[in-house]
Parts: sequence; C-alpha cells; structure tokens
Amino acid sequence: TAAWAYSTGAGVKVALIDDGFDSATTALYGDFDTALSRNFGVGGTTDLAEPSGGFHGTTTSGLIGAVGASDLPAGLAPNATIIGVKVTFGSTPLSEYVSALNYAASVGSVINNSFGFSGFGTGEPTGVAYATWYAAIASAVTTGRAGLGDVIVMASGNGRGTASNVGLQPTGEDPRERVRRLQPVAAR
Repeated sequence: TAAWAYSTGAGVKVALIDDGFDSATTALYGDFDTALSRNFGVGGTTDLAEPSGGFHGTTTSGLIGAVGASDLPAGLAPNATIIGVKVTFGSTPLSEYVSALNYAASVGSVINNSFGFSGFGTGEPTGVAYATWYAAIASAVTTGRAGLGDVIVMASGNGRGTASNVGLQPTGEDPRERVRRLQPVAAR
C-alpha cells in the first residue's frame, strides 16, 4: 500500500496472458476490460473462461488489479485496467503465444506473461524456431507505449532444479540484450 502514494495504476492497461478468467470474479476487480480481452487458445475469441478446475488467470488478475470490493484484498495496482489474453496451456504451438503477445502489445502498456517455460519450450534468440517469439518481444519493447516500449513481466518459474525459471532461460529476455550479454567483453 505504500507504493499507492506514487501510483495506483490509474491510466495503465495491463494485458495479462494466462489460461483464462472467471467472469463472475473478475467483475469484482474494478477495471477488468472484457471488451478488449481475447482468447487465442481453444474456443472462440470471446471465450475467456478458466479451464475446468483452473484459477490461475483469475487469481493473477486479482493480484494485479483487484480494487478490494466484496471483502476481497486489493491488488498491486487497483486502478489499472486489466485485459485478459487467454492461451491454452499444455501442448500449445508457439504461434499461439506469439499471437497473444502481439495482441497484448497492441492493447496494453504492461504485459504480464503468467505461464511457465514448459508452455512452449525454450530457445536462444539465435534459434530459428523461436524467431517469431523474439521478434514479438523486440517489437513490444521498442514500439509499445507510443515508442517508449512496453513493460514485459515474465513468470519467474517454479522449477529451478530443471532449469525452468526466468534466471536460467532466455525466452523472457529482449533478444538484443541476450545476444549482447553473450558476446565476449572485448566485442562489446
């Protein structure tokens, strides 16, 4: 709550890429924008529902933007507008995540990627199979927010033992920075 003296998220659009959102709960969050929200996974473009037994997208959107209504806690940025961008977790083609990221960049200034690296695997920026993913990240961080660049947040991961976290995998990084860091010091 001390951060709210500086910002409550007013005027900020957060595009949240996750596995779905429960409309009855997100309606209590204040500014969950169902008109801008989209589904890039299984089902129609307006089907934002969580998978059976799921709760991750709904919970994460509340952690970000809940306003504290109906005895719910307030989120980190209770005055931000949340835009749900649904993907289907599991055996999902990389193209689904790329489409979701490109859309999120077009409607949000902060993009929260709330999925683990097992979603589509990992690959270095020089890997041809991941070129579209890194191109989407590069575009968002250079052209988003009217040229200031979108802020991209990645899930940190729960699997350090299997190298499945943000510290050990490159898929959450700006590819230009990753390549620069991997160059020998003399070449920089």
